[in-house]
This record gives sequence, structure tokens and C-alpha cells, in this order.
Amino acid sequence: TTAASSAEPRYTCAPVPRRLLKLRVEVGDRVGVIGFEDVWPLEERQPWDVVGPEEGQERRIFNGDQAVRSKILSMASEPLGEVVLTYFEEPVPPFMRQYRRGMTGPIPSMYLQTLRQRLEKANLTVTEWNMAKEDDPPEPKAKGRPRVLLVLPPPEGPPMRPPGSEEEPNQWGEKQEKKLDELIAGGTGAVFLAAYFQPEMAQFGALRPVPYLLNDYLKKNWGVEARTDLRVVQAVPDPLNPGTYQLPVLRWTFLPLSAFTDHPAGKPLRARRLYWLSVCPVVKAEGKPKTTFREILVVPRNPSGGTWAASNPLQLERKLFLGQGRGIVPGSEADDMLPPFPVAAEAAKTVKGKTARIIVLGVGLSYVDPFINSPVPRLTGGETLATDPPPTSDVDLITNSVYYLIGKREFIGAGPSPTPRIRHIPPATMGAVKVVFGVLWPLALLAVGGVVMLLRKR
Repeated sequence: TTAASSAEPRYTCAPVPRRLLKLRVEVGDRVGVIGFEDVWPLEERQPWDVVGPEEGQERRIFNGDQAVRSKILSMASEPLGEVVLTYFEEPVPPFMRQYRRGMTGPIPSMYLQTLRQRLEKANLTVTEWNMAKEDDPPEPKAKGRPRVLLVLPPPEGPPMRPPGSEEEPNQWGEKQEKKLDELIAGGTGAVFLAAYFQPEMAQFGALRPVPYLLNDYLKKNWGVEARTDLRVVQAVPDPLNPGTYQLPVLRWTFLPLSAFTDHPAGKPLRARRLYWLSVCPVVKAEGKPKTTFREILVVPRNPSGGTWAASNPLQLERKLFLGQGRGIVPGSEADDMLPPFPVAAEAAKTVKGKTARIIVLGVGLSYVDPFINSPVPRLTGGETLATDPPPTSDVDLITNSVYYLIGKREFIGAGPSPTPRIRHIPPATMGAVKVVFGVLWPLALLAVGGVVMLLRKR
């Protein structure tokens, strides 16, 4: 706005919302746009941040170099590889739904639309392979383009054939496992999605565990086991009851974890703000085929002991939402698993002179649309509730895993560097610091000064 009474024009500018801040990228006649959240993502929160930064302040890190490079790469080059979304689903025609239900696994393929879009933005093509309908995967869209199978958990088959049908019920079995093994042994990498699967209600009110049907194959052929019966839980010390813990309600659904190892697929994500849903351990199976097992994402050993894999999470969830989530003792159940343990890992072995690799991610439910598109809630002080952007950065773990498996590791972004912070000094260490620098050091200086005075008097 120009002031009429002033000799020079004056301008005032209203603040621009961050969602409107965009970066325009042009490559030839192509035009792309990069959003603010891609250039300045939220930084990883520290273990002592219970519900978020103090006073609602956001800590952001610069990731513009990787965001710009990825955008230019996707606009200026052909797709680097192909992701084959592999699942076993048998939808039921509408006129048959009153007689029988369809077969869909714990992670339905229809809920992965955001994941597909993010993979395509990473310069990867996405195709589908329904193993319940097709014996072989679709032909590659380009000759010689490397492929990676993204394998979803298969559903349990019907216990009996439908009424009036003479065909055996279609269900997951050795035929599908053999086809997977042939493709992987031939040089096609695979990423298996697993997670904690909540038990289902059975007859007479009993709970029935949901099995991970790929576990037998993974243990037999790769020596890897996904403990889908355990859920990773995070708690904080209870100030009113020392030695016990309380369950934060926000961390039950949005579990913060960025403890990545030096594995190429996870190392660049150490400083990223990542939240996970229904995380389960992925461990090395004992006494199984000898393979190379490498951890990618781990639950570290925390001196405060506030993170573990619970064997009875339904009981904890009931206490949490009934306001009884205090007095919790981690690992009190006999079947609980205490850290450290991995929740994402790679297994590799040599088949006919070639190295075959797979990656198992125990964070599979983190990629369904209802979760990955939901804003992350946080408390900013008192009872005020605010939200952070959705955890879409979780997809970077799959993207990096695909780049790693197709041999395009140079395209994995370096990622922002984690910024070290000054942590609280433990009381015992603080006492020693006070004694040394508050008593002994001044006395030593006084002693030196006294000796100097005596020498000068002589």
C-alpha cells in the first residue's frame, strides 16, 4: 500500500503462510514445484521431548539440496527403477458380498495411494502384481530396468470352499512362496512390509492372533523373523512414582524413532522427524540358513528404559485410554522384549554366484493413507493442542531401500546432519563438577598464588 502523504512509497507485506511458499524448478520445457516442508522439514525430536518442543517452538533443518536434486533428477532423466507392488487379494463381486467376504491382508493395497505417489516423485515407476490372479509379474515397462518387489502381508484363506462351489478356496501357499524365491534368486530385490497386527475378535468374544503368513518363508530361506505379535511401546518416567513409567497418549499412535545404523538405506534419515505406527521387532532367527543380517533401524538401549516391545499391548492400550496409564514397569511380562533390537533389517545370501538381498520393515502400517496423511498432534503447553505436518517422510525409508537394492546407491540423498545438543548433566556427575571446579580448582589457584608470594618475598 502506498501512503499518499509521503514523498516515497511505503510498502507493507502480510505474512505468507508456509503452505504457500513454493520453489519453482525448470528443466527445459518442464516445470516443477517444491514445497516448504520438503526444503525445511521438522528436525528429529530428542528422547526427553515428551510431547514436543517447549513453548511450541519448531526445530527445522535444511534439506533443500536433496529436495532440489530429487526434483531435477525426476524431471530430467528416465525412471531409475520399477517398484512392483506385490499382494494377494481376491475382491468379491458386489452381488456375492452377502454370501462371502473378500480376502485382503492387514495392509490393503488400496490404502497405499500416497506411497505410490511419493515413489513416483522419487523417479520410480510403480506397477501392481496380484498373485491371487496372476502367476507371473507384469512385464517391465522398459527393457533392462531394475525391479524391486514391495511385498504386502497376504491374508488368511477361507477355511472351506464357498457354498455351491466345487473349486478349492484360493489362498496363499507354497506356490506363491516358490515364485517369490525364484524372482529374488534371479536378482530381483524385495522389500517385505510387516507390523504389529492387532488380534481379531473370534467366536464367543475370544481374541485370535493375526498371523504373518510370510514368516515361515522368511525364517526358512533368510533367517529373519518379524515378531508381529509384539508392539514397540514408548513410555516416560512417572514423576509421582519413581521407578515406574507412564504412557503418553500421543506416542501410542505416533511413535518417534530415528535410531538408524550406518546402513546406506537408513543413515541419511538420522536427523529426520519420523513417526511410526504399530512397530514390531524384526530379529534374526536362530538356527536358520546362514545369511548376512544387517540392522537398519533399531530400538536402542536407553538408560531410562522407557521403550520396549510389549507382548500384551491391548492391556496397555486399555489402561491408557481409561486414564490408568501410570505405574507401568517395562518388560514386566514374561514375553516382553527389551532393547536393543532392530525393527528394520536386511538379509543377504549368495545364490548361484550372485548376491540376493531382501529388506524387512517392521513399520508397514506407517504407510497406509489414513496414517501417513494425518497431521501429527502435539501439546504446546498446558492443554493446548497443535499439529505438525503429516509424517510423509516415512516413505524415504522405502525409497532408499529401493535405491539400495537396485544398485543405485549414489542416488540416496546424504540427508541433513544431526545437530548435537548439550544434554542435562546427571546429578552424580554434576556433584563431581562442583567439587572439582568449585572447591579443588580455586584451592589449587590459591596454593599457587601463595607459593608465588613467598618466593617473591624472599
